[in-house]
Amino acid sequence: YQLKNSQQDNQIDSKLDKKYINGVFTLTQCPVNLTIDTYYNASGIKTDGEFKILLEKYNKNYLSITQPSFLELLTIQLLSPLSIFQVFCSVLWLLDEYWSYTVYTFISIIIFESVTVIQRQKTASMLMSMSLKDNMIYVYRFHQWTLISTKDLLPNDIISLAINKNDKSAVIPVDCLILKGSAIVNEASLTGESIPQMKEAITIDVNLDDQIQLDMQGVHRINTLFSGSNLLNIDTKLTSDSIDMPDHITTTLSNPLPNITSYPPDGGLIAYVLKTGFYSSQGTLLQLIEYSQQAVTDDSIEIGLALLLLLVFAIIAASYIFYEGIKKKEKTTHELLLKCVLIVTSIVPRQLPMQMAMAVNMALMSLTKQGIFCMEPFKVPVCGKITHCLFDKTGTLTTDQLVPVGIIDKQSIYSSEENPGLIEVSQATEETALILAACHSLVEVENESEPGSSKQLVGDPIEVAALQGVKWTYNGQTSTATPGVFLSIERKILQVKAKINELLEYKTQIDSSEPKPALDSPVYKQIDVQRTQFQDAIVKLQDKLDKAKFDASQSLFKSVKVLQRYHFSSKLQRMSVLCQVNKSNSIEYYSLVKGSPEAIKSLLKSSEIPKWYNRSYETMARNGLRVLALAYKPIYLSNSVSNSLDDISRSMIESELYFGGFISFECKIRSDTKLVIQSLLDSYHSLAMVTGDAIFTSLHVANHVGICNPDYKSLILTSDKQSDKCYWKVVSALKDISSDIDKAIEETIPFSYDSIVQLSNVYNLLTTESDLLALVDSNTNKDVDIWKYIEHFKIFARMSPQGKALIIKSLQHGHIYDPDITTSSTNQSNTITSYLTNYLSTYRSTNDKYVLMCGDGGNDVGALKQADIGLALLAGHANSNTTADINTIDNKLENKTDDKVDNKVSEKKSEEALNVYQKLIDERANEINKKRALHMKEFQARFTKQQQIKLQDEIRQLSERGEYFGIFGLMKNKAGDMKKAMDLENARFMALHGQVWDPSKNTDQDIQGTGLESMFGLDTASADTSGLPMIRPGDASIAAPFTSRIPSIRAVIDLIRQGRCTLLSALMQQQIMMLESIISAYTLSSLSLHNSRSSERQMMATSWLLMTAGISFSYSSPIDSMSPLRPLKSLFHPAIFFSILGQAVIHIACMALAVHWATEAMGPKKLQE
Repeated sequence: YQLKNSQQDNQIDSKLDKKYINGVFTLTQCPVNLTIDTYYNASGIKTDGEFKILLEKYNKNYLSITQPSFLELLTIQLLSPLSIFQVFCSVLWLLDEYWSYTVYTFISIIIFESVTVIQRQKTASMLMSMSLKDNMIYVYRFHQWTLISTKDLLPNDIISLAINKNDKSAVIPVDCLILKGSAIVNEASLTGESIPQMKEAITIDVNLDDQIQLDMQGVHRINTLFSGSNLLNIDTKLTSDSIDMPDHITTTLSNPLPNITSYPPDGGLIAYVLKTGFYSSQGTLLQLIEYSQQAVTDDSIEIGLALLLLLVFAIIAASYIFYEGIKKKEKTTHELLLKCVLIVTSIVPRQLPMQMAMAVNMALMSLTKQGIFCMEPFKVPVCGKITHCLFDKTGTLTTDQLVPVGIIDKQSIYSSEENPGLIEVSQATEETALILAACHSLVEVENESEPGSSKQLVGDPIEVAALQGVKWTYNGQTSTATPGVFLSIERKILQVKAKINELLEYKTQIDSSEPKPALDSPVYKQIDVQRTQFQDAIVKLQDKLDKAKFDASQSLFKSVKVLQRYHFSSKLQRMSVLCQVNKSNSIEYYSLVKGSPEAIKSLLKSSEIPKWYNRSYETMARNGLRVLALAYKPIYLSNSVSNSLDDISRSMIESELYFGGFISFECKIRSDTKLVIQSLLDSYHSLAMVTGDAIFTSLHVANHVGICNPDYKSLILTSDKQSDKCYWKVVSALKDISSDIDKAIEETIPFSYDSIVQLSNVYNLLTTESDLLALVDSNTNKDVDIWKYIEHFKIFARMSPQGKALIIKSLQHGHIYDPDITTSSTNQSNTITSYLTNYLSTYRSTNDKYVLMCGDGGNDVGALKQADIGLALLAGHANSNTTADINTIDNKLENKTDDKVDNKVSEKKSEEALNVYQKLIDERANEINKKRALHMKEFQARFTKQQQIKLQDEIRQLSERGEYFGIFGLMKNKAGDMKKAMDLENARFMALHGQVWDPSKNTDQDIQGTGLESMFGLDTASADTSGLPMIRPGDASIAAPFTSRIPSIRAVIDLIRQGRCTLLSALMQQQIMMLESIISAYTLSSLSLHNSRSSERQMMATSWLLMTAGISFSYSSPIDSMSPLRPLKSLFHPAIFFSILGQAVIHIACMALAVHWATEAMGPKKLQE
C-alpha cells in the first residue's frame, strides 16, 4: 500500500481529498495507465536512486509460494476463530465432567482441520510448480544492456526477450509491452486457450491522439506479453536486411528506439516491464487458485443473522434457567453460570464449518466430472439465482471453424447485374487472392500431435479458411505467402510414403516372428490391401501436385511478404498490412485491408463503391453468412526506407482504397444449441445474443436456435446521423424471408421509449453498439433512458468487448437517472469508456437480477468478468457436435425401428431431449474408455516384449564392456521410454476413435482439440478423484469463474442445475443448523431445570447422526429438469422462516409434552434421585 494525497499526486480523486484531507492508503499501482508515447520514449532505469525507489515500492520479481509444514498449517487452522470457539465449548463440557465427549469433540476438530490442511498442501505444491524459474535476462539500465536475474526485474525496466536455442519455448517472466519486434506466444496456462497468439510492437500514429492511455486488457492486448505464457517465436525486426528493395531505394539503420541507443546483445525483442511478482498475470492466477481452495461460501451475512437470532433465543433460555436456579437455590452460582454459558454456546453446531463447505465442494466435484472447472467456488450457489443468460455467437452458439462459401470480387464491379452472385473462392481475381493470402494474423507453430513433422498454421479460423480457399501457402518464419498449395501436397506424399515404409517394417517383423504366419493368413492380406491403398493415394496426390504447380506458375503475383501488420481492432472493425509484392519482373508495395463491410465502405474511393455494395452484403448476412469486405491500394515509397516504411501510418494505408470484393463464410450451429436455448426459455430465463458479428448474420442464427421468435418480425434500432434521431427498421419474419434485402426490410417505425415494452411483445428487438450509443447521445430527457429497457432486446450486434460489459452492467442494475448528480461533458463522446466511467456512475441499483455470460475465453474477457456468472468455452473444437440427429438418437436409445421415427424427441420437452442426447454421449464415452483400456493393455504387453529383447541385448553389451553400473541407468531409461510410448499411443488411439460428439466424421480432420480425454475422465495422467478437485494451469481461464472444455453450451444448463441444487442444499443445512440449535438449547434448559443431564454416549450418538444427516444433504444431486419457478434464496424468506418456526414449535411442544409425561411417571422421589 502507498499513501496518496492531492499535494503529492494530482491523480487522486477529488472526493477523497475532501473526505480525507491527510490522504488515503491505496494499493500500489504499477505503470499500466501511462500514455503510449511515454512507453515508446522510455529509457529504462537511469539512476541508482530511481532503482532503489522502485525496488522499495514493488520489491523483487518473486512468485514463490512458501509451503508450511503440516503442523504449521494445522496450527493456523486450529487458531481460526471458529476452531477456537469449538475448543472453548469443549473445555466448558469438560468442566461439566463430560470427559469422553470432550475427547471425541477434540478428535473431530483435528480430523476435519487435518483434511483441510492436506488439501491446502496439495494446492501449495501445485502452486510451487507454477512459480517461474530464475533465469538470466538482458535489461537496459543506466544507459547500457546488462545481464541480470529475472527475479531482479522491476516495473519501468526495458528488457530483451529471446529464445534459447536449446529450448523450444521460453516462459515470459513479467507482464510487458512490446516496443520493438513481434512474438508468437501460447497463453494456455492463463486463459486455457490453446491457439497461439501473435503479438506486435506498439506503434504511434502521428495523425491520431498521441495521449491515448495504455489498455493492456483491451485494444492494446495485442501488444502486451503476459507472464507465465510461453514465448514460441520472435521476430526482432531490428534490421532491413530481410526486405528486398528496388535499386532506387536505400536503407538506413538507426537506434532501435528514440531513447535506446544500442541493440540487445542477444538479439531479442525489446519490451517495457509493466508488472512483476504477484502484480503480474501469473501472480494473479496463483492467488486465484489459492483463494479458490479456501473461499467456498457466499452466505456469511445470512449465517451471521441466523446466529444472532439464535443467540437471542439462547440468552432468553439461559436467563430463565439462571433465574429459576437462583430461585430454587439447588445449585451454586458457578454451576448455574456454566449451564447458562453451555446453552448460549450451543447455538453454534460443532459441525458448522464442514456443513457450510460440504455442499459447495461436492458441487465442484460434480462439475469437474462434467468438464466444467471453477476458479471461484463461492459463485456456485449464485448459479442457481440466474435470471438472464447472454451468449456470444461464433464459437459459442456455433462452431469456431468457418467454411468459405464464396466471393463477390472486383470483376463484379464491371458486371451489369444489380445483384451479382457468389463464385467459388478458388476462382478469385489476383488482387482478391492477394488480400486473403497476406492480410491475416496467422502464426506457424510446431505440430504437437506429430512431433518432428512440419509446422502448422494456427490462428483465427476465418483466416485459415480463407487462405485454404484461395489455395495459397503462407510461411510464418519469413512472413511470406506464395500461390499454390503444392508444398502441403508434397508433405502429404512424404507422409504416405512413410506409412508404406512402416507397413514394410511391420511385415519384416512378422516374417521374423516365431511361429511365422502362413502366406495366405489374414494379416498378410490386410498388409497387401493397405499397401495398395497407400500407393493409389500417392498417384492421386501426384496428379494434384502437378495441377497445383501449373496453377501457381500462371499467377501474376509470385510472392507477397508482410512488412508491417496492423492487427484487428474492435473499435475500427478492420485490420491491414503493408506488404512487398514480387511480380515476374518488378517489386511493388501494397496496402491490403479487410474488415466489416460498414467499416471498409468508409475507406473506399467514392468511385470504387458499386451501387449494389450494401444490398449484396446485407443479403448474404440475412442468409446467415459471415461477410468480410476486402480492399487494397498500391503504396509508392520514397528514396529512403527510414523515411518511408517507418513513417507510413495506419491512417495513411487505410484511406482511398480500391474495392477488392466480399468473401462470405458459414459456421455450423452446434447440434444441441437449440435444445439448450429452448430449455432455458421453458424455465423462464431471459435470453439475448451479444456478438461482434453483423446484425443480419446474428438474426439468422438467433432465429434458428430460438433466441428470437422466427414467427415475429424484427425491429432494428437505427440512428439517422443527419437528423440526429432514431427509428425502428422493420425486418420480415424468417418464414417470409426474401433473398432480396430490399424486400426483407419493409418499413420504419418512429422510436419512442414508452412503446419499447409493448413492441418487445410482438417484435424481436435488435440493435448495434453504434446505434445504441447514438440514441444515448441524442437523448435530452434525463428522466428516461434506454438502459432501463435493455432486457427487452434480443440481439446486440457489432459489439466491442467494452460494449458487451456495458450491456451486462445495465442488466444487473435497474438504472434510474439521478438528477442530483451531474455528469461531465465526456458523456457526450461516442466511446464506451466514458459511459462506463461517467454515465453509469449516475445510476443506482433497484432490482435483483443475476446475469450469466457465455462466451469465448479470450475475446469476451470484460463481459465474462462483469457478469455474475461468466462461463468461458475454450476454442479448438473445430466442427465437433454438429452432425448429431436428435431423432435418431431417441430411436437408438429406446430400441425403436426405423419405421417409427415419427415419434420424435423434438416433440418432447426440450430438456428431456437434451437429457437423451447427453445419455448417448455418456454411453459412447464409456464404450470408448473400455476399448481404449483393452487396446492399451495389448499395446503394453506387445511393447514390453519388444523392450525386453532390446534390453537383454543392451545388458549383454554393457556386461561385455564391464559397465555394470550402467545397467541401473539403462533400466531407468527403459521405464521412461515405456511411459512416453504409452502416452503417444494413447493420444493416437484417441485421435482415431475418441470422437463421441460426431462419430461418423473423419476423425483425422475433426477430432483435434476436442479435449475428450479430460472431459470424460479418459485422461488417466491427470486423474485425481480424491478430495476437492484441483485446478491446474490450462484447465481454466482467468477470464471467467467457470470454464467448459466441451463443444457445447450445455454447460449453462449444468451450471444452473448444480447451482440450484447447491443453493437449496446450503439452505437445508442452515435450516438444520437453526433447528438443531433451538432443540439443543431447549434440551439443555429443560434438563437443567430438573437437575438432569444427557449421557456422553447419547451426545456423541446425536452428534454423529446430525453430522451424517448434514453430509447426506451435501451428496444430493440436481434433478434433470429446471422448473420455471426459481428456488428460494434466503433463509429469511417467509416460506422458509415460518417453516423453521413451525418446526421449532412442534419439536419444542413434543419435547415439553414428553418431559411433562416423564415427570408425572417418575414422581418427585425419583426426580430427586
